[in-house]
Amino acid sequence: MKLELRNLCYGFSIVNALFITKYFETRQQKIVFYNQRLLQILGYPLETDLLNKTVSSLLNRNNWKLIREKSEHVLNGSSQLEQLVLMIRQRYSSFIYLDVLLSPILFQKQPAVLCMIRDVTERLWLEQELQRAQKLESLG
Repeated sequence: MKLELRNLCYGFSIVNALFITKYFETRQQKIVFYNQRLLQILGYPLETDLLNKTVSSLLNRNNWKLIREKSEHVLNGSSQLEQLVLMIRQRYSSFIYLDVLLSPILFQKQPAVLCMIRDVTERLWLEQELQRAQKLESLG
């Protein structure tokens, strides 16, 4: 498992948070494993229990639909990895940008999706600042 996870993280060097989801009979995508960094990124207290919560209860409708669509691609084998950037509002705070990598795994001998998350808010902000500076420089 360690080697597989290392291969999944290639080019995704710092994984801040991760969680594993499975589909149930109701077609709801529920969290079956997560680390504490996920709680911090989403702005939840560390004592919050996210097990068996639906992913849709944590994200807005557009982000949830996108994650569900990409997760289905991964689970049905049409894609081995899916990567996307989401803008989300933390529970009681500002907006942040998350780089999300989805990969199929077996969890407790059942198909599941591993979701690795990295907060890229600062990186995107710096890229925008650099573009603004280059634009101003080109104007004279």
